[in-house]
Amino acid sequence: MSEIEHPAQLAESILHSIGPLVREMRTRLGLTRSELARILKVTTRTIVRWEKGDTRPHEIFMEQLVLLVEEKEAHGQAIESAQG
Repeated sequence: MSEIEHPAQLAESILHSIGPLVREMRTRLGLTRSELARILKVTTRTIVRWEKGDTRPHEIFMEQLVLLVEEKEAHGQAIESAQG
């Protein structure tokens, strides 16, 4: 039987795994933190906190990120023109 992590440890692990994912998605979009913040209507500091694993984005923001990446990969268009 495998050892189950303490809930606090599990929560911390999830936070730290989401940060690199947010950063990877942002770089795949070719956006700066400020540009992504403007698109998602959050602050640049929020993006930094997500990427560092200090906080976790609400699922709505993760869904928006996924949609942006899918759109860019499907259409190859610039994100700025799609949001402008």
